[in-house]
Amino acid sequence: MNLTTKQITDRIDYNTRLALNAINSGQSIFCILPFVKVVDYDNLLHGNKIIRNINDIIPAIMLGLLPAVARHGYDAVGIEDDEIIEYELKISSFNTQQVWSGSRGALYIGLENTPARRVRLVSYLCGSFNINSDACRESKNRKTILLVANESLPPEELFVDAYELSGNVVMKYLNKSLNSIRTIKLGTFLNYGNPKTGIVPFIGWHRHYRDLEQIVENYEDWKYHQGNDYRLENLSLSDAKQTELQL
Repeated sequence: MNLTTKQITDRIDYNTRLALNAINSGQSIFCILPFVKVVDYDNLLHGNKIIRNINDIIPAIMLGLLPAVARHGYDAVGIEDDEIIEYELKISSFNTQQVWSGSRGALYIGLENTPARRVRLVSYLCGSFNINSDACRESKNRKTILLVANESLPPEELFVDAYELSGNVVMKYLNKSLNSIRTIKLGTFLNYGNPKTGIVPFIGWHRHYRDLEQIVENYEDWKYHQGNDYRLENLSLSDAKQTELQL
C-alpha cells in the first residue's frame, strides 16, 4: 500500500461526506458508489469493480473505513493510533418476514415451512469464510468485523450493528475444523468481540432483537401467512444444509 495515514484519512473523510449527504437528502446510500474513493485507485471506479466489491464498499464507508477493491486479502483499512489497520469485513443479513417466534420466546429463521426446519436467528447470522489452503487460512489472522443487516429496513438503516473480533479469536475458531467453508456465529462476536460505531448510529443488536420480539408472529401464524408452498427466496438448499451443520 502506497498511501500515507493522512491520505487514508482524507479519503475516509471524503467518503463519509458523500454518504452523509446522500442520507440527509433522503437518497439511497448506493447512489454514491460511482464517486467513492478506495485504497487502490485515484480515479473513479469502473462499473465492474463496483459490482464485484459492493458488499465491501458500502459497509466499509458506513464503518468509517476506506474500502479496498484489489485482491489484497483485506477488505478495508482504517487508522488507529496513527497506524494503518487492515480489516476483514463480513456481512450477514436477514429479512423480518423470515423470522418467527417460538413457544418459549426465542426467534427463529424458518428454513422451510415446518417447525423442525429452523435455526435460531442468532445462530443463522454469522461470518462465513472460504478456506482453500493453509496460506489462505493464515491470511484471515486480522481484525474481522461482522455487520448485521436487516433487508426490511431502508438502505440508510440497513446495518443494525457491527462487532469486531481480534485476529487471534478468528484463528481460534477457524482452526477448529479443516472444512473449506467455516462460519463464526454472531453469538461469538457478541461474546468475544467489541462493538463498532458507524458514521451514523446503529440501532444496536439487542434493541433490534427486542423490537423483533414485539412484531414477529408465532410459528402457526407465520406458517398461515406464508402459505403451504412457501420457500424462502433468499435461502438456497445448500445454504440451509450449511446452516444446519452449525447447529
